[in-house]
Amino acid sequence: RGSGLTGLRRRKLLKSLSLAGRYVPNHAGFPDRRSPTDRPILNAFSPAVTVPSSGLLARLLRSRLVAVLALGVALGACWLLTQLAGGADHVPPLWSLVPILLAARRFGLVGALLTAVLGGLLSGPFTAADVARATAQNPSDWLLRLAFFIMIAVVSAALFKSLKKEGARHRAARSESERMAALLNADVQKRKLLEGELRELAFRDRLTGLANRSLLEELLCAALARARRKSLAVALICLDVNDFKLVNDSLGHDGGDRLLCEVTRRLDEAIRAEDLLARYGGDEFLIMIPDI
Repeated sequence: RGSGLTGLRRRKLLKSLSLAGRYVPNHAGFPDRRSPTDRPILNAFSPAVTVPSSGLLARLLRSRLVAVLALGVALGACWLLTQLAGGADHVPPLWSLVPILLAARRFGLVGALLTAVLGGLLSGPFTAADVARATAQNPSDWLLRLAFFIMIAVVSAALFKSLKKEGARHRAARSESERMAALLNADVQKRKLLEGELRELAFRDRLTGLANRSLLEELLCAALARARRKSLAVALICLDVNDFKLVNDSLGHDGGDRLLCEVTRRLDEAIRAEDLLARYGGDEFLIMIPDI
């Protein structure tokens, strides 16, 4: 009762079973029934574990009040630097560009415009042209600077708004790709589980967990081919349980199943690791001993 498979198909089947982790060949080249069964499936799309930041520090960084205070301190520092440098004639009071850019990044167009107006006023009427001589700036100078600040505020706010939209689209696309990857990974895992169950049903006896007739025939063909190449022999031991029908009739099928499981356990303890114990059908067992 051959399986009708060629030698190449048998080798491919044994290789696939070995790669699946269900039957790992031992040093004799045959599956070891005591080897681990399924290997865990690695999740290549699992999201990375993120470590939460400090609660108080994160709240302070996200606080609008803290941001407003920081902008005020920055504008004050810009005005103080111009005063210490000797006035607007000595150092052009363009320090306010930094708070304007920060306000555009944090608060958008409205915050950038307010910061630009405050920076223009601080660097204009409130900043002397020459501190030592106590001379004021010309209105045309600081008004031109105020217009320049407002223009920078509008341009920078539009740029940061565009960057925020692009970042939002990128995050949405990334979130969608991660969701699709998670769904794909779940489908792959489900398919792996189903394939494992199908392999179990195709090559293992459900009651005892031993190799069934199909797997025994495949491995027997491989053992005979190996024995021919190395001028060795393969032995088959056929066993059955006496009066098994009487056990089924008297104790029921549950009692017969328990008897078969106990016979399997004892036979498994009595043979070598490289030998193969299989249930051929009913109360019949076969032990294959390779490389004699």
